[in-house]
Amino acid sequence: MKKSEKRRILGALREAVPLLRENGKMLIMDPVESVLRGFYLEDSSTRDAAYVWAFVQPLYIPSKTVTLTLGQRLGGQARTWKAHLEDLEALKEFAIHQGLPFLRQIGSSARLADSPWLAQKASEHAIQARAYALGASERWQEAIPLLQSLISSLEAATGWRLDMKRRAQQLASLGQAAPCEAKQLLETWANETAKNLGIESAQ
Repeated sequence: MKKSEKRRILGALREAVPLLRENGKMLIMDPVESVLRGFYLEDSSTRDAAYVWAFVQPLYIPSKTVTLTLGQRLGGQARTWKAHLEDLEALKEFAIHQGLPFLRQIGSSARLADSPWLAQKASEHAIQARAYALGASERWQEAIPLLQSLISSLEAATGWRLDMKRRAQQLASLGQAAPCEAKQLLETWANETAKNLGIESAQ
């Protein structure tokens, strides 16, 4: 997709949801604090079309890139969007009625931890997100059992799953022995991820 086409799509999203600010291929909802929320353009196999995601990314889960594991594509999983008027008008409606309610329900770590939408998901990424959000909310009695469950599910992990397991072990250990240090570790990870994504601050 051409840059001019992407800018038209981003412009339509900003018209629909004026409180967003542009950050590369993202539109971010403020305040960011430690949970990044917004819309993201993902390239599709069709040259002049893109997927548009409403996504949530807890910054205290270390990452070098935007991750869409906690998100949904506007219009459905297979729906792509082009930069012509008909699509842009439809996209605005989906941004207002599908994307914005999704983003508003998860505006903080506490709301992410208590999100029914997240609780329904059984993936490793969802369990990790909920456990970390509980830790960031200083609810370690709830966070530690979830972290331990995640660690058990990753017993034979390799690659990125092994990294996930090691971080969970580190966080669970600190959460039990030194909750203040565990909270500081989450803040360090959040600031590192924010820097990697080009977000000025995670706070």
